[in-house]
Amino acid sequence: MLTILNTTENYTFKSNKITKGSWVSLNAPTNQEILDVANSLQIDLKDIRSALDSDEVSRLEKEDNYTLLLIDIPTVILKNQRSIYTTIPLSIIYSRENIVTVCLEDTPVTKKIMSNKDLCTYKRTQLIYKILYNSAKLYMEYLIKINSMRSYIETKVSTKETLTELYDLEKSLVYFKTSLKSNEIVLNRLLKQPTIKQYPEDADLLEDVLIEYKQAIEMTQIYFEVLDNTIAKYSALMDYDLNNAMKLLTSFTIVLAIPTVISGIFGMNLLNIPWGNSSLGFWIVNFITLFICIVSIILLRKKKML
Repeated sequence: MLTILNTTENYTFKSNKITKGSWVSLNAPTNQEILDVANSLQIDLKDIRSALDSDEVSRLEKEDNYTLLLIDIPTVILKNQRSIYTTIPLSIIYSRENIVTVCLEDTPVTKKIMSNKDLCTYKRTQLIYKILYNSAKLYMEYLIKINSMRSYIETKVSTKETLTELYDLEKSLVYFKTSLKSNEIVLNRLLKQPTIKQYPEDADLLEDVLIEYKQAIEMTQIYFEVLDNTIAKYSALMDYDLNNAMKLLTSFTIVLAIPTVISGIFGMNLLNIPWGNSSLGFWIVNFITLFICIVSIILLRKKKML
């Protein structure tokens, strides 16, 4: 979807034409929309399409007439009827006159800015900072949800499905941690770029961006460690239950093996088997077998095997 926004006299409106000071937003764009924007603003097609590759990494590249800023933003996908948190690329291409953003989907990062009454499309530096700020805020929002999901999962009984859900959350935090650190590096490089003019009115916003990213990185690390400990606890509990089950089965096997061995001995067709000619032989053997089983059970209980 192609969206063109222009600001004139503190009023922002959607337009069908790219002019000086326009913000061009491409969310899940078609090939024709990509070609139109590339031809209109003289941007390399590979740079516009870079954000459409989910495996792209955060980076900052300077070209002749524009600069490409690629960051990772958080998103949610559905997998097996569960919400899985991951990251996707978002590119910000800024030239002397325009800003172009490209993303695989209609993300809340840009959607929230578009609905803001204070939006001013020709203030390129401010717009870039707002995009970065909203991406950091979205990370924080999803991190809180991930932690809430972890707390809810902890109330469940330890099962294989529980561990699977925890592993999915851990995978999300790994994506977040990696992306946030990459974004922080790119952000620090961005601040040193001479093409990005620093205005005093944007100083507070820039400070908020840096603080939000720092907090997001710290929260991700804390939640990752907590989740890692939770997974270790659940794994230990499942191993403990498995060991108890194996120990119980082993004890039953030992007790059940006693009558099997005794009946096998007395079942041999040999002469002079004890109590072979006695009318009480059957009951004597059963009594001895029962006695040995009872003694074995008592010994196993003392060894805490039963």
